[in-house]
Amino acid sequence: MLIGALLASLAGPACFCAQQRESSAAVASETQRPGLSAEPLETRPAAIAPAKKSEGDAMRLAQRFMNDQREMWTSPARVRFSDATWLVPLGGLTAGLFVTDRDMSAHPSQNPKTLSRYNRVSNAGVAALIGTAGGMALWSLHSHNEHWQETGFLAGEAALNSLVAVETLKYSLGRERPFQGGGSGRFFQSGTSFPSGHAAAAWAVAGVIAHEYPGPLTKFLAYGLASAVSVSRVRARKHFSSDVVIGGMIGQLVAQNIYRRHHDPELGGGTWESLSERFRPEEGSSTRNLGSPYVPLDSWIYPALDRLAALGAVDSAFAGLRPWTRRECARLVSEAAEQVTLKETNEKVEGRLVQHLEAEFRDELEQAGSAARPRAQLESVYSRVTGISGQPLTNGYDFSQTIFNDYGRPYQEGVNSVTGASAWVSHGPWVGYVRAEVQHAPSAPALPQSTREFIGPRDGLPGTP
Repeated sequence: MLIGALLASLAGPACFCAQQRESSAAVASETQRPGLSAEPLETRPAAIAPAKKSEGDAMRLAQRFMNDQREMWTSPARVRFSDATWLVPLGGLTAGLFVTDRDMSAHPSQNPKTLSRYNRVSNAGVAALIGTAGGMALWSLHSHNEHWQETGFLAGEAALNSLVAVETLKYSLGRERPFQGGGSGRFFQSGTSFPSGHAAAAWAVAGVIAHEYPGPLTKFLAYGLASAVSVSRVRARKHFSSDVVIGGMIGQLVAQNIYRRHHDPELGGGTWESLSERFRPEEGSSTRNLGSPYVPLDSWIYPALDRLAALGAVDSAFAGLRPWTRRECARLVSEAAEQVTLKETNEKVEGRLVQHLEAEFRDELEQAGSAARPRAQLESVYSRVTGISGQPLTNGYDFSQTIFNDYGRPYQEGVNSVTGASAWVSHGPWVGYVRAEVQHAPSAPALPQSTREFIGPRDGLPGTP
């Protein structure tokens, strides 16, 4: 139904406009040639029969559609390792939605009137987006506005291509809808739930409109309406959450490909940066997407930077935002180095601190402002053995503590040990950090009855006099 509406409302007007532009250009070129009469167009024989002209236009549109489909289905072959930056989170989100689909679909109201209302909202939202694009294409026949014509045609082209992909996946995967088969969403059961065609069409049309007219209000209205369509399909129990998310992603990716390949920049509109371009640091000079591991809160680096801040060598440190990343610490070290002269480096405390910090963050300082290369580092390996003779104090709230500010590690009378290691790896925006620790402390007896009777009333614990 959606494919038929798109073909009727968008492809026809756009094809007619293309014929009109080509005919006008041909007539203009002929009238400008010397030796040709300037008699009215109605009295001159047509150079090409209308039927043959329409057939040629149809062939060109069909060829363009086939090229778009080929680009779409062969795009996985052009995936690079750096695309894992957005493919892995998308895969994780989809996996999480698959796991929770059944529970999430059971929570919305199952009242028939409510379901019918949300179904009408989703249909109206798709109709509004397609109608807007089709209306722009139709009105361009009268106004001769080429920007409107391109917007309507590209929106219809994007929606049509995305729906072909969605319908192919629907009948190949056969997922049950939420109201079928107990609501578990099983695949290969002759269902048509995954992915959502409404979401694909809505996000495809919204993407083209939002980039042809990239103003804040246009984007808010287009994407807001597409979001309403996606939510309504879930609330109407026509689709699971994963269906609309993947459907919307297909619509966006197809629209982005259509827009970038066929958009005429001279007509206006904005650029559409692909996800691959946005998350490939090696292809751009921006470092906004580069990841950096955090510095543990018990590291010696924080007291050193605090000392430099107290001495006036660091002005832009925000202690309330800790933990800091290594790149942020390197920036603070660079700021401190500018305040310390060569003489102070050899003679004063702040100079020696800067030297130690520069050695620690040498790689981050060398790569400042550029894309970081893949790195892996064993950060620390440590072990501590503590012997305590006599019963220690462990209640710092009411009494005191034998070992203070030890990050909650247990300790008791006898031999206590802590052994651990930490390491991290980074590549582009990806960061992995691992810290493992084994703690051992002897068992502890319960507090004496007299101590518990003292603590209870003092702390206002329930059940105490």
